[in-house]
Amino acid sequence: MSTIRFRQTGGIAGLVRGCYLDPSMFDEKQRAEFDRLLRRSGLVKGGTARPATRARDLQQYEIEIKSPVGIDRYVFSDLDLDNKVGPLVEFLQNRSRPMAPED
Repeated sequence: MSTIRFRQTGGIAGLVRGCYLDPSMFDEKQRAEFDRLLRRSGLVKGGTARPATRARDLQQYEIEIKSPVGIDRYVFSDLDLDNKVGPLVEFLQNRSRPMAPED
């Protein structure tokens, strides 16, 4: 896996937060936690985007995984998060910072 791009948008204020991560730069503990969360999420099984539920003031979460074989992109809203994907989103949120809308 090469890089992870995470963006959180929407909500009442419309703020954008996110991060770009290279999992190879994680320490051993962070890498193990990330690998566990990614496997548990089920996102590594395919490259199709899940459609996000559209509703006013919901947060939207985009996860893009770039690897040597291609790009897998997933989009979720607050209503779409389940107990499999939610922990991965929380891991990524903890590493996020404010971003410009076009980042």
